[in-house]
Amino acid sequence: MCEALRELFADELRETRERGAAVGARKQIISVVCKKLSKNKGVSEIAEALEEPKEKIRLICEAAAEYAPDYDVDRIYDKLTEREERQ
Repeated sequence: MCEALRELFADELRETRERGAAVGARKQIISVVCKKLSKNKGVSEIAEALEEPKEKIRLICEAAAEYAPDYDVDRIYDKLTEREERQ
């Protein structure tokens, strides 16, 4: 019975893990960007250091500005996600 349930929910569990990994990776980038912002680094410098597109970093910086200087990664993530869902 237990194995049958695992098979039944295998795809859903895999998708949940993948979503969790994607959220974690995005929050990690946000965290690093916030650390760089705390050191007064600019968008171009951060984008170059992280090897990420300037536009992506710019959007994170804009969302983070509201929470400076005590950046809240979870709130910044939520703000970015909300903004993307509206578009």
